[in-house]
Amino acid sequence: MTLLVLCAVLTPLTGWAAPAAAAQPHDAQARYFAEQLRRSPVHISDQVPRTVPRSARPAFAAQAERTGVPTYVLVLPFSVAIDGKDLLSAVHDRLGRKGLYVLLEADGGGGWGDIEVMTYAVRVPADRAAGTAKDWLPDDATALDLFTRFVDGLRNGGDASGGGWKPGSLYTSPGAREVQSAVTGALTVVIPFLVLLLGVRSCPRHRGSRGWLWLPLLAAAALALIVPLGARAVFGDTRSTGDPAPTARDMRLRIERVATGLRESPVYVDAESVPALSPAQRRSLAERLHALDVPVRVVVLPLHYGDESYGRAEAFAERLHETLGQDGVYVVAHLGTFDRITVRLANHGAKLADTELHDLDAWVRFGPEAPDEGPALHRRLMALADHIADTPQGPPGRPDAARGLPDPVADDTVPPLLSGPFRSVVRAGAAGAGALCAAWGAVLGVRRARRGGRARAHARADAPTAPHTAWLRRTARRELALLHEDFVRLGGTGGDRVHGHVWDCLDAATLLLDQRGDQRVDADARDCDLATALVLIRAGQAVVRSAEQPRVLQRTARVCTLNPLHGPAGESRRLTPSAGARDRRQPVCTACAAALPGRAPDGRRDTEREVRLRLPGPDGTVAYTELPGPLGTAGSAGEIVVRDLIRDVKEQLGVHG
Repeated sequence: MTLLVLCAVLTPLTGWAAPAAAAQPHDAQARYFAEQLRRSPVHISDQVPRTVPRSARPAFAAQAERTGVPTYVLVLPFSVAIDGKDLLSAVHDRLGRKGLYVLLEADGGGGWGDIEVMTYAVRVPADRAAGTAKDWLPDDATALDLFTRFVDGLRNGGDASGGGWKPGSLYTSPGAREVQSAVTGALTVVIPFLVLLLGVRSCPRHRGSRGWLWLPLLAAAALALIVPLGARAVFGDTRSTGDPAPTARDMRLRIERVATGLRESPVYVDAESVPALSPAQRRSLAERLHALDVPVRVVVLPLHYGDESYGRAEAFAERLHETLGQDGVYVVAHLGTFDRITVRLANHGAKLADTELHDLDAWVRFGPEAPDEGPALHRRLMALADHIADTPQGPPGRPDAARGLPDPVADDTVPPLLSGPFRSVVRAGAAGAGALCAAWGAVLGVRRARRGGRARAHARADAPTAPHTAWLRRTARRELALLHEDFVRLGGTGGDRVHGHVWDCLDAATLLLDQRGDQRVDADARDCDLATALVLIRAGQAVVRSAEQPRVLQRTARVCTLNPLHGPAGESRRLTPSAGARDRRQPVCTACAAALPGRAPDGRRDTEREVRLRLPGPDGTVAYTELPGPLGTAGSAGEIVVRDLIRDVKEQLGVHG
């Protein structure tokens, strides 16, 4: 009976005691945050400068004013705000003010984690606005984006979606920038290329029409500039986040806060986190550290990728040592999630043996292995103090400098649009477009020639020994047009070798006669070039006439060395290539062979001088072998091979292939 009475009495008491016990872990946090909110209704933790720098506070304050009710905002890392509802309730109890209380988790990965809201004596659809804001925002949204969308929901009856489609992303990631650069590079090549092809295709095809080619060329060049510049205006993002870039002051705030605390006591416990050491434990640990022969400073706080040290205990200790300017052993106890606390130490100038100092027991470094046991941080740190006391002396510690920390501004900066993949795609595309242009130009030329071709008999003018310039120009122009028509009509009927040989003759002759590309014989064409082109034209005509006969290329491979305008050489005679040279057999045409005498050398040389082709020179006509150029060089050597002549002409003009 007595037991029942005791249960009846104690049950209400335990019910009242439970909330008090539950709120107790957040008392120290609540006091700290309440004091911060008295100074400003928006508090941004100094532990997340890479993701939400404190310099962004004016932007959060501007959104808080839009709610229309007193609003208090806390922006904290996940490890601090893990029990958001309880923390907000405790902060309200300490602050004692009505209004809307908002806790935003600044995820160390670079976005937002969650939002918790509570209202006291104000009526706003806070819970619905928070839920719809989280559902609507994509993964790359920031804490400021979440708070802004939440406020929009408050002003829209709780609907934070705004009635629109959920976006896939709000900002440009490095991967998305690579895709944008590659697409821009492809468009920079493809669009001007298509415009150029269509423009060339649409140009008039009458004589002198090449002047119109400037229009598509200019249009393509303009588009090659407009496309990338326009894309750069459209894809103008320079950062992969919407938060302002952290300042140097943002990156120093937590270090300075901890340094200030360490100047008062060798033990500092993060004021924003649930205390991992009680006041009594701090005092006993501080007394133990003061008794050591070397200075030791202990810092208990969370580390994560969003802080100034990128979550690295060694980097934090190095910056703390630089700020304090005091040598000693720096111990960093990292407050992780699920009550896991990891202890790291760094020796900056203390005279202790480095190997023995870092030979820590696993229990001291990582804590109990059983997940249901507490972190036992005080006992571990006291054991660490004993370990330091037992460490023998050694040279002053000089740990390696912390390297490889990402720059907080560069880490969120996306590469310029017109770099990297853009340049690679443009180079590859330009090479491919050039090859396609060449192929398409050849196709258009063949099609244009086929439409205008006419079957007509070959007209072969005579070949005077000393032609004048007008005759060379007139004959070359007429026979070039005839060979072009014959080439089109021949098509592939003569076989690939025949067709290709005629094209080579036609191409080389055109290069000599029409270097301006206006489909006319150049007015300043030299006599030796006119004669060389006419030799090539007639070599091509000989192949066309003999297209149906076997071994045609062999019988038209050489031309008459006395007068190349006569065409292919069917016989050979002993001749003198040049003055002072020895006689040797050279290819000549049938007409020249018949004109030469039998065995009398003197008479033969006189006949050679009379029959050999002479061209206008500076002081009258001279033998063609005495003039510069591929034709004269080959003739003076005693053999004019058509393919070698084609090659030499192209080399003279700087044309390859």
